[in-house]
Amino acid sequence: MIRGGKNGIGNLFVHGKFHRRGIGQKLVKAFEAQARKLKSKRLKVRSTVYATPFYQSVGFKKTTGLHNFRRHPLQPMKKVL
Repeated sequence: MIRGGKNGIGNLFVHGKFHRRGIGQKLVKAFEAQARKLKSKRLKVRSTVYATPFYQSVGFKKTTGLHNFRRHPLQPMKKVL
């Protein structure tokens, strides 16, 4: 499941049973295609520490240091489309 808006990904979840099968990459690619249709120039995401390597593997770059949200560290990231 992926959810977000024209300029960013809000949530991306793949059931643990289906990790490492390329499902997350396919979801991100489909989301990017829709964002391009909406004339978006870049996407942003606030990644968990654990998901940061995944987002880097699909082309996102860290933008600043970690931020805490409700005592959970998040890594802001962006990707130019």
